[in-house]
Amino acid sequence: LTSAEVTKIINRVSVIEPAKGARPATLRDVIKDNLGLETGARSRSELLFQDNTLTRIGAETFFSFKTGTRDLTLEKGSMLLQVPKGLGGATIHTAAVTAAITGTTIMMEYSPGQYLKVLVLEGSLRLSRNGSFGDSLVLHPGKMVIMRPDAKIIPEPIDVDLAEIVKTSPLVNFPGSKVLPSMPLIQAAITDQ
Repeated sequence: LTSAEVTKIINRVSVIEPAKGARPATLRDVIKDNLGLETGARSRSELLFQDNTLTRIGAETFFSFKTGTRDLTLEKGSMLLQVPKGLGGATIHTAAVTAAITGTTIMMEYSPGQYLKVLVLEGSLRLSRNGSFGDSLVLHPGKMVIMRPDAKIIPEPIDVDLAEIVKTSPLVNFPGSKVLPSMPLIQAAITDQ
């Protein structure tokens, strides 16, 4: 991934430049190199990468990625990530766990020091605890892991109602945005459920 374009701004969204601090984001801003994107309270944003990987970030979120890699970082907050099938996937890092995905739509919420939630809408992901080789778990559609960031093991996933999540999630239902490109696959997962 080389860059992402800001395609949606709801309320207060800032581009974070490590050397200069924050500035208000504008539509079509390009996020790359060491830039990050941060949202305020009741704010959201959407980013589209050059390969059509779509990222939606929720309120009070700080998100960045390493240019030239498929490594995304969720410092805090919530995100939805949809990677088109056949593109090589992505890796999402938090301080507690790493999620590796390929051709998948997932949601993640991280509250430092409190909790971490990882949910698969379609496709699958491998969740691993940072610094613990071999402690990993594969999540499938309708499965969610909720854990403390300092947990010693990844807990068993719980079942969630995908239809309810799709109906009520502010990250799935973005005002003025097109329907998620992976919605037919999510609907198939709902049907399977």
